Amino acid sequence: AQNGISTSGALVIAPRPGTATGNTLIVDTKGLVYDATNKRVGIGTAAPGAPLHVYGTYENNTKTLQIGAATSPTARFYRADDISVIDGPLWLESNYNQNVLIAYGGGNVGIGTIVPENKLEVVGTMSGRSLQITGTGAAPLIYTDQTTGRVGIGTTGPDYVFDVQHASEKINSKNGYLTDGADYAEYFDNEEYITIGSLVGMNSETGKVRRYRSGDEFIGIASDGKGYIGNGNAQVEHDPHFTLVGLLGQLTFRPEQVVLQDRIVSTKDGKRIGLLLPSGKVLLR
Repeated sequence: AQNGISTSGALVIAPRPGTATGNTLIVDTKGLVYDATNKRVGIGTAAPGAPLHVYGTYENNTKTLQIGAATSPTARFYRADDISVIDGPLWLESNYNQNVLIAYGGGNVGIGTIVPENKLEVVGTMSGRSLQITGTGAAPLIYTDQTTGRVGIGTTGPDYVFDVQHASEKINSKNGYLTDGADYAEYFDNEEYITIGSLVGMNSETGKVRRYRSGDEFIGIASDGKGYIGNGNAQVEHDPHFTLVGLLGQLTFRPEQVVLQDRIVSTKDGKRIGLLLPSGKVLLR
């Protein structure tokens, strides 16, 4: 007779009456064990500690658990800290809008490295649509806005392509800054709209700026804002009641508003503005 069990229907293995506890199915000592007391299945262990408990030794790249076909499995489990996916990505996902926690109890996470020295260490190129790096406070240290493409440090609402906000600290650049502009400018309350390149004077009666008139205190030239701005922010930048005035540097001006003599540029009432440069701009000092 051939060895084995054959059935055309369901195969039911049940304990003897009055003995519905303990292991009711044992194959090869601990090759396959069913614990009827705790409703657990053990493979490679006689005392399963979970609904499905697989135990095996890791030697010479031997697999502990394989899911899928023999030659092209979906996933392989080699040891407790090694999961290998043969074809396609490895998904760590919650289908119920819950968090996925990695290294919550301690340790570091490495991407591209097996010896991460930080909580998250990436060796290689990173890319993505949004990045937030959070410190101990509520506000992220670095924030990227995927809608506008802006980057904020110390703010989650950057108003510029690179917006740094801090209550007391300053920005330091060892090698200086690069900009298309060549002037230093500040915002002033105005009495009227002033076009870029116009001479700007201050009305001594109101303390506000306007298009330069004879007798005004000459302040500077209305700037396009491509240089350095001393007191700018998103609010005044879009407020028509403020004018950005270039005070120092190289500025574009309106020739019809000035008098030019021997490269000296002056107002029509004789106040010196600066020197005409080969670029056609005037140098304010």
